[in-house]
Amino acid sequence: KIAVLGNTKYTVGMDRVKGFLDKVKELPGVEIVANQDAEFKEAGLSVTESILEAHPDTELIWAWNQGSLLGALAALKGRNNQKIILMGTDMSIDLAKAMLEENSFLAAVTTQQPYEIGYTSIKNAVELAKTGNTQSEVLIPLKTYTLENKDEIQKYLDDRKYLIK
Repeated sequence: KIAVLGNTKYTVGMDRVKGFLDKVKELPGVEIVANQDAEFKEAGLSVTESILEAHPDTELIWAWNQGSLLGALAALKGRNNQKIILMGTDMSIDLAKAMLEENSFLAAVTTQQPYEIGYTSIKNAVELAKTGNTQSEVLIPLKTYTLENKDEIQKYLDDRKYLIK
C-alpha cells in the first residue's frame, strides 16, 4: 500500500510521478492508496498526516521532490512505530543526514547528478564548436542512495562539507 506525494503543477513533477507509478503498478499486489500534491515541506507534512489518518495501513510513501520528502520525513519521525518506508527524489544534506540516523526509515533517495550534467554540457558545447554537430539529446542517469550503502551517503556529505555548518 503506497501513498504518493506528487505534483500536477509542473511537467517535471508530473513526469516523475507518472514514471514512478508506471513502474510500481507493474509489481504484483501493489495498491496506490493516495496520490496527492505536495511541493514544499509544509505541504508534505500536512498531506502525509492526512494520508495516514485516512489510510493508516500505508506501508510506503514516495515523494516527488526534496520539499515534499522533507515534509513526509517530519510527519513520520514521531510516529514511525508503524514501520512505514519512505522514499523519494532530490537528495539534500538534510536527507543524507536523516538516512545516516540510527533506525532510519528513509530507505532510498534518487537524485540528479549536477556535476555530470555540467561536465557533459561543456563537453558537448566544445564538440559542437569543433565539429559543428553533437548529440541532440544526452541522458545523464540518476544516482540512487540507499540505506544499504551508507558509505556513499557519507561521501555525499563529505563532498559537501563546505556547505554544512
